[in-house]
Amino acid sequence: QNDTVDVIVPLATALPKNAGVRKYSTAGGWKAFSTDATDRVVSTTGSAGSCPASTATAWGNSLDEGDHCIRISITDGGENDTDGLANGVINFTGTIAGYEGINDDLVEGCSLSSQPKNLNEHGEWFILTAFIAWLGLTGYRKKQMAESFQD
Repeated sequence: QNDTVDVIVPLATALPKNAGVRKYSTAGGWKAFSTDATDRVVSTTGSAGSCPASTATAWGNSLDEGDHCIRISITDGGENDTDGLANGVINFTGTIAGYEGINDDLVEGCSLSSQPKNLNEHGEWFILTAFIAWLGLTGYRKKQMAESFQD
């Protein structure tokens, strides 16, 4: 209870540029992994499928592009333990996110652009709405035609 555990994750592919770890909880959704004196996410070169021990001096101070190993340190009952209880069990669901223009404050949805647009600047919403309306109208007409043939 209240201990910090190190989880080492060997990666099949190298870390991308601007990599970050995001955590998920049913109560809070997706959020950035919180770092402090004990909870940290760091990486080292390693190789695909092979990483050094958690106590090795090879570990860096952050996530670096091109590294093949990450070490996630999580404290039981801490902010990154999604059950929130110091009960000897650590729950964590997360992912590595990394792309140009990553927004650490993003908690819902997705933006692959470093210059996000407002909803009213997206013409594709109009096209999608028109397509759904067309599908509904087509289905309604087919139903009306089927009912008229049965009479």
